[in-house]
Amino acid sequence: MKPLLQSTALVLTFTIANVAHADAVTDWNQLTLDAIRAQNLGANNAARAVAIEALAVHDAVASIGGHSETYLPPVSWSGEADPTAAAIAAAAGALLGLFPAQASTIAEARAASLDAIPESAAKSTGIEVGERAAAALLAERTGDGSSATGTFPGGIAPGEWRPTPPGFLAAAQPYWVDVTPFVLEREDQFRPEPPPALDSAVYAKAFKEVKALGDVESVVRSDDETQIAQFWVPASTIQWNDIARGVALDRELSLEENARLFALLNAALADSRVAAWDAKYTYGFWRPVTSIPLADTDGNPHTVADLDWTPLLVTPNHPDYPSGHSTSGAAAAEVLRRFFGDQATFTIGSDALPGVTRSYASFSEAAAENGRSRIYGGIHYAFADRAGQRTGHRVGAYTFKHLLRPRVRTSTPH
Repeated sequence: MKPLLQSTALVLTFTIANVAHADAVTDWNQLTLDAIRAQNLGANNAARAVAIEALAVHDAVASIGGHSETYLPPVSWSGEADPTAAAIAAAAGALLGLFPAQASTIAEARAASLDAIPESAAKSTGIEVGERAAAALLAERTGDGSSATGTFPGGIAPGEWRPTPPGFLAAAQPYWVDVTPFVLEREDQFRPEPPPALDSAVYAKAFKEVKALGDVESVVRSDDETQIAQFWVPASTIQWNDIARGVALDRELSLEENARLFALLNAALADSRVAAWDAKYTYGFWRPVTSIPLADTDGNPHTVADLDWTPLLVTPNHPDYPSGHSTSGAAAAEVLRRFFGDQATFTIGSDALPGVTRSYASFSEAAAENGRSRIYGGIHYAFADRAGQRTGHRVGAYTFKHLLRPRVRTSTPH
């Protein structure tokens, strides 16, 4: 029977998982997501944080086991080293650096995790390896651009993004276009083609679709489509790590396999945010909540304005094209598809709809629904979803091909 994946934690509880086949990697993946929830971290920062934690854990475990290439140079050690202790120390060390306000809770969880391992020289060495791996990752990401500031005023011409109701907030994190990717060679490596011209048939078709399906009072959107829109609201990092953790537990992966899986997944998720933000702020395309009331200015005879149109979901405060949700979902699905094969039955919950679960027969199915959710919510056009899907697949494929490649261990690394 497959485990039910439903994360409802809204505060940092740090209870070690009591699930068959769980290990230090999956336990601390869950704890990392709990730390993100407790701090209410935004999607970009959340993806960066989990990537740092996952890569630190992988490098600690791989430095000992030699099962795959490390992200940074492997940590040297001598004697015997316990990989589980290394994974715990690496995860805790990364979280202590990322979430200093939660230090006491993280330290308590670290102690509880390590107490389950009998004292030995191998445990002590494993802890040292993990701490050094975490320190190296944190140092590597210092100055990566994620703490920068910047503004993006947008414009007032047709097609140009401008602050959206109800809050009319300033553009979110325009500086993320310059954040150093984890794997990609540059942030614009997989930039999609420009959005369709406002006077095109493609634009008119997508405009009409989101206008009809995404209206808060839509009469054509089904109850299931409404649930889909609301279900996929949480940050992609949360939901796709939940998916990966459940499938990993079901497949009974080893500690080494889990370490590689979650590092690949989260590096791709983090870089998907950089790639999406590069395109968003390159094109600066307007959102449906802006375009629909102003349709009489777009030069397209097939679009009709509606001054009272309101989307089902609150529109995020950044440009439309491409959909960041679609980009991240496709990147995650591509990594998981290449790791497991596409066919995987899983059930997940959503922080946005406590008590509701949805089931899928493949990673591709979940990614497609994730992308469509933004049209049902009235916050993206279909072409923004398609562009995000294409970019995300390319990010995921590139990550899987170039990062943490498996290797045949010929000798014990020291």
